[in-house]
Amino acid sequence: LRRQRQIHAQIKKLVDAGLFAWRFWLAHLIRSRSQIAVFGGTAEIQPFEEFLWLYLLIIPFSFLVLEYQGFYNRPLITSRRWLIWDLLKGCTLMVMAVIVVMFLLRVQLARSVVILFGLVSFIVVLCKEDLLRSWLRSKVGQAQMKRHVIVAGTHADVDRLKAELKVDGADDVEVVAVVNLNE
Repeated sequence: LRRQRQIHAQIKKLVDAGLFAWRFWLAHLIRSRSQIAVFGGTAEIQPFEEFLWLYLLIIPFSFLVLEYQGFYNRPLITSRRWLIWDLLKGCTLMVMAVIVVMFLLRVQLARSVVILFGLVSFIVVLCKEDLLRSWLRSKVGQAQMKRHVIVAGTHADVDRLKAELKVDGADDVEVVAVVNLNE
């Protein structure tokens, strides 16, 4: 069961890394189409090709930041307040990291794209998590995510297993039968 949770977490990390890359492109598109001067900059910004090298930072760093925040180790359905707080911290760290790297390398790219990237990332991940939450709360989602197990052992073993599952936050496991091998 732990292996299956690890596989689900790896898939979420890959999806989120791809979404972060897409959101950076979307932030550049929004900023380039808006044609407004932001933070003392000009209305015109550099073409997206000049921003591409930032993908080397954004893609691997995105899921590392979220993993550091504990985003992938939480139960599937958590408090919305904690979700928003974790996302806000993660997106803020991403924006700060990109700006620091741009500063250290003395790259003069539109900072408004990076800040807009943090805002767009926050909104898109929050929408993705809300859609996932609503699917998990549906009958179809609950049936898909629930794992039914048959435990072979004594009743003490079953009680210990249930206690471990509660500690691990494995709400998706249901013991449907117990086979006592000692009887």
